[in-house]
Amino acid sequence: MLNVAAWRQESHPKPQTQKLLTADEYLEQQIVKAFGNNGETADVNKFKEFLNNIQEWILSHSGHSLEQKKTAIGESADNLLGKVKSYVNEKAKANPAFVQLQNQLNDAATNTVIDTQLKVITESLKAIDGHYENLKGLKLSDKAIQLALSETDLKNSTAALDQLADTLNASQKSAFSDDEQKALLSLFLDKAKKASNEASEGQGDSVFQETLIKALKENAFKFNKSFIQSVSMELKNDAGLINSVNQALKESDKLVISQNPNAVSDIEIQLVQNSKKWDEIKQKLSPQEIKTIQSEIDDRIKTLNTLIQNNSDYNPKSETGQKNITAYIKGFTETTSNDPNDKEIAEAKKTYFNLVMNKAAETNETKKDISNILNGSGLGDLLGQGIAAIVLFTAFKALTSGNSHMTSALGMQAAGGGGFMKKALGLVFMATVMNNTGLLTGSNDQESAKNIVNSDKEQKQEKTANNIVDFARKVAPALLGV
Repeated sequence: MLNVAAWRQESHPKPQTQKLLTADEYLEQQIVKAFGNNGETADVNKFKEFLNNIQEWILSHSGHSLEQKKTAIGESADNLLGKVKSYVNEKAKANPAFVQLQNQLNDAATNTVIDTQLKVITESLKAIDGHYENLKGLKLSDKAIQLALSETDLKNSTAALDQLADTLNASQKSAFSDDEQKALLSLFLDKAKKASNEASEGQGDSVFQETLIKALKENAFKFNKSFIQSVSMELKNDAGLINSVNQALKESDKLVISQNPNAVSDIEIQLVQNSKKWDEIKQKLSPQEIKTIQSEIDDRIKTLNTLIQNNSDYNPKSETGQKNITAYIKGFTETTSNDPNDKEIAEAKKTYFNLVMNKAAETNETKKDISNILNGSGLGDLLGQGIAAIVLFTAFKALTSGNSHMTSALGMQAAGGGGFMKKALGLVFMATVMNNTGLLTGSNDQESAKNIVNSDKEQKQEKTANNIVDFARKVAPALLGV
């Protein structure tokens, strides 16, 4: 176990000598900084530069969450233009140097560059809304299932989270929203699993634990105590289901496919129904009874997968195989006993088995959708290069809106994509966009908004945020299919 006091001392930054500005205060400061020099002739070029700075602020980590930035700016860039106009109009009353800018801003829409900049900012603000909605439907358990975290990985994860919670002060509030904290934890699980997979034989478990703990220690100030405690409890409560889904998909997905022959929309309905039913059943059973049922189902699934893989009499594509699989499942999910307790246990086994099959099917579908997003759309290249958040926000908005040529090319029309597509988008958003754009990395007062690392397998180079913003302005219309 870690020394909690040592972790607390190491993980928390030194007290700030200067109070951090809120997002609203920062925006006001930028307006004054851009247009507040009395006696200096102000012109529309100052507004262009100001918009560039605001775009940099959106795509960079500055100690403000994306939601805080969006609230400060407003629903669209028109609000931003309004704030600047209000300030300049007030200045123009006493300083003739601002009259020219006042007139130009009143006619800003006729300036193509400014109009485009405003539209890109507006699109990114809308996209932030959409993707936070996707995040709200996700649990860390979904990420754990996607990564196929082992039972040991889960125990190490919750232990690390509990240790982190012990170091946090309940009164200390993070600058990050719960959704962004969730995204950050998702990144850390990604990195820990990757490090574990690349570790020497027999070292995977310890490397996973060490990588996760290191990331949590370095970023402890970004989390709220209550949030970390709730996530730890969530993973503990869902550990059995995560392990069962892993077992179902361990060797082959043939069993899962045979039990979910219906359309994706039907699987979603069944998943919701069985989740609700299982939650109700758990209220009537003891923890030991629940554990016993989960353990038996895991063993049955393992046996079935082995039979399907090695015994032609259990081939799900043949009529005989289907009958044998069905008979085997009925053998442990149904009972001929009239004892109410036996019937209750059999119903619990049936519900849990169906839930595991539904959840495994969801995992399969979500992985396919993620592959389509990253590879089929060409976004994989953009993500790998760490292209600006504005581009990615806009691209994802296009994918979910149903208006883009990319959507139809991928066969992902909004009406057909369903919840699995939204879940896939949320997982990609958590694991890739926030990581590659630097939105959740660095510390509150050390991260510069001026440089973003653009890396791929061959090289790493730095591009200024202005260059990426220029790229975003050119690419956004194409991504939207307009």
